[in-house]
Amino acid sequence: MSKPGAYSHVPSIRSWTMRADWVVPPTIDSDRVVLFVHGGAFLFGSKAAYTPIAAQLAALCRRRFFNVEYRLAPEHVFPDAVHDVASAYLYLLYVEQIPASRIVFMGDSAGGNLVFSATVFLREQGHPMPAGVVGISPWTDLTFKNPSAYDNPYDVVVSPSESSLGNGPDGVGAYDYYVGRDQHGPETVRIAATHHMVSPVLDRGSARVPWPPVYLSTGTDERLLDDNVRFAAKLARFVDHGRASVVVHDLFVDQPHVFPLVAIGHPDTRRVHQRIVSFLTEVADVKSTRPPHRVEVSLFADGRLLTRDAARVWGPRWAGIAHEHGLDWTPSYARASAGQVLSDPPKLDSLAAAAAAATDGDAAAAAMVAEIDQIPPTISKADQHRLALLRQQSLADLKKAVAAVQRTSSMRLRAKQSQALPPLPVPPPKD
Repeated sequence: MSKPGAYSHVPSIRSWTMRADWVVPPTIDSDRVVLFVHGGAFLFGSKAAYTPIAAQLAALCRRRFFNVEYRLAPEHVFPDAVHDVASAYLYLLYVEQIPASRIVFMGDSAGGNLVFSATVFLREQGHPMPAGVVGISPWTDLTFKNPSAYDNPYDVVVSPSESSLGNGPDGVGAYDYYVGRDQHGPETVRIAATHHMVSPVLDRGSARVPWPPVYLSTGTDERLLDDNVRFAAKLARFVDHGRASVVVHDLFVDQPHVFPLVAIGHPDTRRVHQRIVSFLTEVADVKSTRPPHRVEVSLFADGRLLTRDAARVWGPRWAGIAHEHGLDWTPSYARASAGQVLSDPPKLDSLAAAAAAATDGDAAAAAMVAEIDQIPPTISKADQHRLALLRQQSLADLKKAVAAVQRTSSMRLRAKQSQALPPLPVPPPKD
């Protein structure tokens, strides 16, 4: 195939069962690649819809993004999507001949699930591990047993009992479609949730092939908050047993699901961007030396660091998580609080979005489009026209999404002023 251009298309080859686009920023400081997988509850989303997001992240990271398309439910069920992501990685390895040490996985929400599930699949099939994995609000636990799935009412994602994210009013939802309820019957649903490639949080790790470095970002108002806390705590435990290398978990106060892709210009979004870049350059790109600290848990608010005390960050959630899943272990808070893995710059870098974008939906949407417009795509006239139409629709959708986040923030503030949030469930005393 030809050399990658700004939006070069990878032909749909049956033996690879996947499609993908190269997204190349104007300035590249590295010959390294990010394999990017979009979210969408396994049911919707596409590489075309995520091209503006991938373009922005590629410009920030100053490296090429391989924007992957995967087969969606209900037409295609597990493990098709996992195989598509793994296939994209193998394409980079064996066709493009890019070393595994120069490839990092990145995904949001369901895409985050797929990059972690694909990592498990590749490890079990004996393929080399990527240099790192970045999860932006990844959906790592499809059992729906975590308290935050039901007691975090401020997230833009509604609870599993209310929507197609889990079991809707008709008893069938996104997860049911993803695991093939129609093909295999409803009795398989609960069983499938316990598979470690459906719920990566259930992976047992491998001492022979440890997990590559992992970065997670999570909002404290997410319904997937406990999914991420449990997954990060388990990876941190793997570090102690030689089954993982480096784990960095950043939490952001009062932020909803995948906020870095919605709250454009917000200080927390800029902080996430910086932390991802730091993770890539200071951990994933560096294989010759091991960082002095290998686990970091940080809590941020409005882009400012509040604490690196894991007991304060994870501790309030752990009682409910342990109770719901019957866990008999507690995270090593002392180890997780021992130091920091990533260095923090003295102040947030200035992105194209203005500070007012954090509170003005129109300004936020316009700022995002202005940023994307600064990345000149060297593509055909037909593709330019298609992308222009996509941007117009994305601008309208983004305005609605930012407005929804603002309404959620206002509801949250009013609720917190009127009454405290309900306490976490307390596990019963053991006999």
